Amino acid sequence: MRLSWTLAFGLMLASCLRAASITTRYEVADIGTLAWVSDDVAPHLSAAGEISWWQATPGRVIHAFAWTGGSLRDIGTLEGFSSSVASHVNRKGEIIGWSVSGKNLVDSRATTHAFLYTASQLVDLGTLGGRDSKAIAINESGEVVGSASLPDQSRHAFLYRAGKVRPCKLVDLGALPGGSFSAAYAINNRGLIVGAAETPSHLVHAVVWANNRITDLGTLPGGTRSRALALNDKGDIVGYSEAGDAETHAFLYSNGRMQDLGSLGFDPVRANAINNHNQIVGASAVSQFRSEEHTSEL
Repeated sequence: MRLSWTLAFGLMLASCLRAASITTRYEVADIGTLAWVSDDVAPHLSAAGEISWWQATPGRVIHAFAWTGGSLRDIGTLEGFSSSVASHVNRKGEIIGWSVSGKNLVDSRATTHAFLYTASQLVDLGTLGGRDSKAIAINESGEVVGSASLPDQSRHAFLYRAGKVRPCKLVDLGALPGGSFSAAYAINNRGLIVGAAETPSHLVHAVVWANNRITDLGTLPGGTRSRALALNDKGDIVGYSEAGDAETHAFLYSNGRMQDLGSLGFDPVRANAINNHNQIVGASAVSQFRSEEHTSEL
């Protein structure tokens, strides 16, 4: 399965008078065809207008790429790896993702290592002692989060902070008491981290890491599973959760309360991102009999 992406880039005129009527102009650039990786991995646009994604090289191998001001840059792969995927880029142009030992991006037998592309160099972030790792998000300070395997091949969320001493090591963020799995999906500019972790009853719940402590955010009323996917700099968190009707609903977690954001009529629904103006975007099914999903602003 392959997805064709077309991204629109707009330049908004600033210093406008309140009474003026301004029409925003956009330029559309076709960035080509992308290989499918998974439903939750997509190209990322930074606040500086740089895009990170992946595409095939002339040799038909998938590499992480960056787009800046109309020019493409091949990020390459870590030494000893064949392919790569970029998952996020910050305002400074630091790009994260992972390299894959084989040419098949979704081969479960392949080794994956998280990377950070900074100062024109690819840095192997390593693992937590196991085989694999993936870098999922980076904030404007260059702090990276994701998940990595341990020696027993269980997976934990990690935090990476670049320092003066190299090599820097991943920090194991741990899991909920009694659970063996955790993953970090987002980090804001205050250092708050959200993701998911296994509970003692072997269910997965949305969690937040703050001040070196993990907190279970629970689920919507009647639900048993949830995941936190994103947050803003105010600490408002969005994601998805099972609800009492056994459907999956998007949620907003704010001021200690998880709020059901509803749907466009059918499940599943999830909230994928939230900005500092509390504008939320996500996806919802629109038919009971089709797997079609529509994006929406919640």
